[in-house]
Amino acid sequence: LYMRQEWKPLISVNNAFATVVKGSDAQQRVRVMTGEAHERNGNFKAAAVAYEAAANQKGGDAAEALFRLGRVRLDNLRAYEKAAENFADFIEQHRNSPLWADAAFNEALCYYQGYYGGNAEHLAKAVDKFTSFAKDHSKHKLANIARFYAGQLQHARENWRGALAALEPLLDEEATPAMAQLVFMVGDSHHRLKNWKKAAEFYTEFAKDNEIALNGDVALHNAGVAYRNMNPAADDKAIAVYEQLEAKCRTSRLLPSARLELGILHYRAGRFAKARQPLSKIPAGHALKADAEYFLAWADLDDKQPANAAKRFGLLADQLGAKDKTHRLVALARLYQGIGEYEGGNFADAAGTLAKFVANFPEHDKFAEGAFNLGLSQMELKKWAAAIDSFKTVPAGSDLRDRALYQAAWSQRFAGKGVDAIPLYEELLEKHADSNLTNNVMLELAEVEFEAGGEDAGGNAVKRLQALLEKNPNAELKRLANYRLGIAYFSQKEYSDSAKAFEAVMADAPGNLLVSAAWQAGEARRQVAMSANGNVREDAFKASLKNYHAAIKAKLEGADRNAAELQKQAVLRAGQVQASLEDWEASQAEFDKFIAGNPRHNLVRTAYLGLGWALQNQEKHDAAIKSFEKTVADDVRDETGARAQFLLGECYFELENFDKAVIEFAKTEGLYKFPQWQSKAVFEMARALARQNKLTDAKRQYQRLVDTYPETQAAKAAKQELNRLN
Repeated sequence: LYMRQEWKPLISVNNAFATVVKGSDAQQRVRVMTGEAHERNGNFKAAAVAYEAAANQKGGDAAEALFRLGRVRLDNLRAYEKAAENFADFIEQHRNSPLWADAAFNEALCYYQGYYGGNAEHLAKAVDKFTSFAKDHSKHKLANIARFYAGQLQHARENWRGALAALEPLLDEEATPAMAQLVFMVGDSHHRLKNWKKAAEFYTEFAKDNEIALNGDVALHNAGVAYRNMNPAADDKAIAVYEQLEAKCRTSRLLPSARLELGILHYRAGRFAKARQPLSKIPAGHALKADAEYFLAWADLDDKQPANAAKRFGLLADQLGAKDKTHRLVALARLYQGIGEYEGGNFADAAGTLAKFVANFPEHDKFAEGAFNLGLSQMELKKWAAAIDSFKTVPAGSDLRDRALYQAAWSQRFAGKGVDAIPLYEELLEKHADSNLTNNVMLELAEVEFEAGGEDAGGNAVKRLQALLEKNPNAELKRLANYRLGIAYFSQKEYSDSAKAFEAVMADAPGNLLVSAAWQAGEARRQVAMSANGNVREDAFKASLKNYHAAIKAKLEGADRNAAELQKQAVLRAGQVQASLEDWEASQAEFDKFIAGNPRHNLVRTAYLGLGWALQNQEKHDAAIKSFEKTVADDVRDETGARAQFLLGECYFELENFDKAVIEFAKTEGLYKFPQWQSKAVFEMARALARQNKLTDAKRQYQRLVDTYPETQAAKAAKQELNRLN
């Protein structure tokens, strides 16, 4: 019956035979055969009873009975602790059995199955038993399986290094179905240790042509995470594995997560349209839907669609807030709703939204960003006091504190309170010395202090600007600092240093700034010349002229009215400097150029005056007279008119038309209330009368000059003439 595997009849025969062999050596064998018959017949409890009875007997079949008892309890009855005890007894009692090593493996397997059956206490025992088995029986056919199970259990207990120590040596061994998850667990252990490169390699190896197998989708998903964490250069590989998961694992529970990651990667790369595709596929109601909407809003914001972004952020904040006000995205969505409104130019709404954020989330990590952008919105609304208050709420330890101080200072300046900007600038320099704004602040603080005035304003500005230049700031700041330095020196009447500062700006200034700097340098050199003599005077005038010509030749950029005006006036100044150098033809040419180009300019009378003077000095009196007459034609009673009227008389005097000269000099005195020119006119009138031998009239005019304008130089000269005539 045993040979024919007729188990039920065999059980009946054995039960009948048991009474016959009771107490003999054959009884143990009969019990083993009965146990096997019950096992083959599916009655595992009865099999265990038979095996246990046989195992408790002394005899040659005790080892087999005990081993079979352990196997039935392990494989069929799932009585793992009792099975483990059976195999432990076997190991202790039957060291010479060929099944001794198998029993050691099975003992470990009992704890393995017990752990996965819900007994957490079996985990450590299983690891120890498998590890010992692999060490003691390294050549056994089950040694690699033991190593694998030990590694699997180390992975389960989150001992990642222990898992790798057990599993990685198996990578070079022949793969078996039992170790199908080997490569996955190696990759996952590296992943948990943040060994991103190795994790990605093993995950992708596992998933290759294996996407729909157990953990295939997990491997692809986590490979994407690993690539994303490596460096931006690996983002394309991350995208590839996420797209592979989307294409091959359409029912995976990880698909929404992969689509979120895929969308974020495209978003960060600036591929906003591609980002929207996977993000939009995450279904409503999914736990990641809010994150998807959040990044869809960011895609709009960075895609220069701030109005759409603000709307998305606002809707997300409303929806999440209605369910759970503490949701991590409620505050963020509200913050960036306000920033989207700000970037879209909707400053009033931005201020309202950001004010709510600041009020509702005072402890939020992004509070400083909210307060700072609230201040910017209020600046756009020209609510300077409110903006300053908002900037003050930016915490002292925030990365935005220096920028907040800077904008608060500008708010004070825009409000016309430049003096109140000074302590804000000073705090920034003192407490944020490493800020990339410090150079700008040094420049602007010098500006504010200079504009505020005071006895030391110019000197303090010079010191600050020199300190800034010693730091060798970028080219633009260096130009601005030198420009401001030139102004400060000019205010102190240190004209030579002023000119040098402006000329430093000219070295690499763009067109419009070049015009302004060259004009200012010309003015400074002209001032040097006007207080000098001899060669120093001549050299300073020539340097001045060079600067004015640089201003004239500079190419204007855009519609800068100030630069265009200075360029026009540089032509006028060039004519005046040429006159100071007594280069009358060159002076005439400059004034002609100005008049031709600017016939309605408010300084055209000054140009006619200069032109007349240049012509007069070339003895072109008729042309000079016409030019002077144009100067006084509009009856403007200013000093320009007074001088032109006086020079009209001088031209007629030089032409020896003394009657006409007297008339023009009389007009000078009568029409223009400038004692300098009035006194000179009376003096020249007397001279003209004397040239006509009207000495009595001449003396009368000299005396009137002395009486009427006693403090003038002309009065002194008149006294000398009276003494001579008397």
